[in-house]
This record gives sequence, C-alpha cells and structure tokens, in this order.
Amino acid sequence: MVKVLFFAALKDIVGAGSLDFQVSSPDTTAQQVWTSLVNTYPDLGRYQEAVQVAVNRKLADRDVVISDGDEIAFFPPVSGGAQ
Repeated sequence: MVKVLFFAALKDIVGAGSLDFQVSSPDTTAQQVWTSLVNTYPDLGRYQEAVQVAVNRKLADRDVVISDGDEIAFFPPVSGGAQ
C-alpha cells in the first residue's frame, strides 16, 4: 500500500488531499498509478501532460518504480507570485 497525495486542482478533483493505493505488482511505476487514478477520476486526465511527481518527497520521473510503503505526490504545474 502507498499513500498518494494530491495538491491544488488535483485535490479538488479527487475530493481529498490523500488516499491509500494498493500497488498491484512489485514493478508498478508512478505512471501506472497515475493511469489507474485517471480511470477512477477521469477529470485528472486534463493534467496528463503537465502533472509533476514526487516520491518520498523527492521529484521523480514517471517511470520510477513505486514500492510498498512509499509516499507518492501528484501536483499540477504552479507559477510564481508577484514581482
């Protein structure tokens, strides 16, 4: 089981800031987790190309393998504040 965190618009779409996700195999990637989440929450698909991933609080590529007990965060791109 992994903890999945959502931020900003993704949190609004899912309706929660986090959820537990059962990893289906030992070689499950962050992209596979994302794809499964999009199947459950289709509006997440709007962010497919732009979503960022962090695993255990470190930015990661989507092809990173997720292990049982990991924390994976998905967040949309953000822009800076005022100048």
